[in-house]
Amino acid sequence: MIRMHGRFTAAWMVVATIMVTGAVSGCAMTTPRTTPVASGVTRVDLGSVSVTMLSDGQGARPLDANFVRNVPLAEVQAALTEAKLPTDRIDVPFNPFVAD
Repeated sequence: MIRMHGRFTAAWMVVATIMVTGAVSGCAMTTPRTTPVASGVTRVDLGSVSVTMLSDGQGARPLDANFVRNVPLAEVQAALTEAKLPTDRIDVPFNPFVAD
């Protein structure tokens, strides 16, 4: 298993926060509190709802012009360079979320 770190974990926790915030009404709309639980496990508390992200590793696929269809490959590679990410592949994280 390849562990997710830093910007990937933060990015996916933002996605989870947006998904749950939009789907759950009645939650307190305060700043979410993120808590690392264990290696590869992070929890975000959103009022009365907790979202737990479980890192299940990542895969990689070669980057080609068909991966992002509405932007030229050169622009995609420029954005990846700016983000200090590889420009020849896309790393795809596998992170299931549990809301309770």
